[in-house]
Amino acid sequence: MGCTTSKPEEGATAVRKIQLPPTLPEVNWEIDPSWTEFLKELEQKAVEAGAHDEFCASFQEMLPKLVRGKLAENFPECVQGGTMREMSNTSGFPTRDASPCQYPTQHVITLDDVGKGILYNQTFIIATPLRPQDEKDGQSRIVPGATLDSTEMFYTKSALVTHLALLSQQDLNIRHGVIDIYMGVDKITCKLNRNNTEPTIVPVPCTTSQEFQALTKWMVKQVKTHADEIRGMFRPYLFRMTVRTGANGPHGCTVWDEGKLPFSVNGVPYQFPTRLLVVRDYNNMTKGVEAAHFMVNAKDTTPEDKPSVLLRNLDPTKNPGGVLAITLVVAINPEVLWPKLGAYAKTAAFKAAEQALLDHVKQLNREGKVQRCDAYVSMGVDLSQHKFVGDEMPFTIPADSQSTLSRADGNKSLETDFHVTLEEQPKHTLFQSESEFQAVKEVMRQRAREDPERNRTLQMMIGPMIAKQFLEVNYPHCEITDEGEFPAVLPDGIEMQICDTRLVVARDPKQEPKSVVAAIHVVPCPDGPDGELTVLSDKVWLDTKEMKGAEFALLGLLKKWYKEGKVSEVDCMAQVMMAKDASIYKFVDGERFEDYSDERNKAFIWPGTA
Repeated sequence: MGCTTSKPEEGATAVRKIQLPPTLPEVNWEIDPSWTEFLKELEQKAVEAGAHDEFCASFQEMLPKLVRGKLAENFPECVQGGTMREMSNTSGFPTRDASPCQYPTQHVITLDDVGKGILYNQTFIIATPLRPQDEKDGQSRIVPGATLDSTEMFYTKSALVTHLALLSQQDLNIRHGVIDIYMGVDKITCKLNRNNTEPTIVPVPCTTSQEFQALTKWMVKQVKTHADEIRGMFRPYLFRMTVRTGANGPHGCTVWDEGKLPFSVNGVPYQFPTRLLVVRDYNNMTKGVEAAHFMVNAKDTTPEDKPSVLLRNLDPTKNPGGVLAITLVVAINPEVLWPKLGAYAKTAAFKAAEQALLDHVKQLNREGKVQRCDAYVSMGVDLSQHKFVGDEMPFTIPADSQSTLSRADGNKSLETDFHVTLEEQPKHTLFQSESEFQAVKEVMRQRAREDPERNRTLQMMIGPMIAKQFLEVNYPHCEITDEGEFPAVLPDGIEMQICDTRLVVARDPKQEPKSVVAAIHVVPCPDGPDGELTVLSDKVWLDTKEMKGAEFALLGLLKKWYKEGKVSEVDCMAQVMMAKDASIYKFVDGERFEDYSDERNKAFIWPGTA
């Protein structure tokens, strides 16, 4: 028996690798009735508004927009990160021969927002019209089930599974992926890996902001000559910065205090304080969770600082949900007045903190509280990030603890550990919660950016409305009038109206002719009409030159009215309302403003707090 070499002879054709067709995963398609119920609610609202015919006529055009809205709601971080993408050249998916579908289609792929190639969702939309009008007038046109056995649905299911199998050969992680098909009023869905229980956890390159790094370099130099002034500043600064950064997420996110997370380093408990801060998205939160919200202050807090708002769950029986990010803030030795960049990132304590946080997130996933989120560790001026992507568990285990932080215990521990104080804020009366308020703020900001002129009009309407409401509540037996643009008094005594301002006055008929008991100078948009709605802005206008100028103008007008015998001799309240801020004084002796007593100030009832 002879032997031959495995090396091909000179000129022979070498063996080529053959690209085998992908192995298609077995999937189980399920009907999602929530989509049909959502459309029925929209139809009912249209009926109540007398616009049913318009709703039905525009349904086919409206369908893709509704689906994209749902996707944006479910994956807000991907919208912000630009990883929700519409695919091209897929209109042939619903047909046997890959020819263009008879209905408009859209194909949307949603990947993780940090570029790690993790598939969240593949959605295909087939925009069919509503069924024809039935002889019975007024009958619902939302009739589910008609498309489920259609050829378009059959071929789309096969095409989407094949498409993802091909993508998985290009190193796309599809372990956690979900496929959704919307066809008219029907929606079907499937999970690509129903038996997957292990999450995907990948590190993400992450650094603190350039502004913080620049501040750090400057502060490290200042420590050498100003140690006493800097001592004790770092912990509260880092904590408040972490809260503010978390609140800058999509959809007006809120930051929640979840207490301490103890961990050990080489078997020894870490000796300095820790704190878990959770960023939640209002649109995906459990509604009706009772929460307290606080303003976070420190000894170096100034009126110009952007506010840091922190929430805390008060109902141990409810999971707020909506988690987007979890940050473990790890305090360092207080003898280090201001740490250098990179001082902790490679230490055993930092690695132990990362592991403790990831173990905690895994536990939350098993409890059904988190499906995907970003996990951050902040220690010194160093920051690390991991992307956590899990699945909805087929069953969840009981939570480790149903306890929640009480107001007193939570506030005391933060004051001791991070040198911050929490000022509890009154409950909202116009909104169900602080989370809803922040979400509304974000919507209004977006609308302001899209339509500045509409934003300007709204601000000019809202300011005087709030002023009138304030006077109606606090001066119930007086006549409240909107006097139009504010009349500034020139040196020669002539009044000149100031554009984009208003004057709202309360008069007591019993004190005629000296009947003016309150006057409010309303300045709705002191920095111009562009940008966000200023009544929802975080900017503070108290003690600014704009506020002082408006106060001076109001004082001048009241002096003139006093000389004319129009101002009450008993009491006259003077207020400047600038954006969302207000200064309030007592007009005294016809010539000056004085502060009211604390008791009188507390007696005023402000709109939204009654």
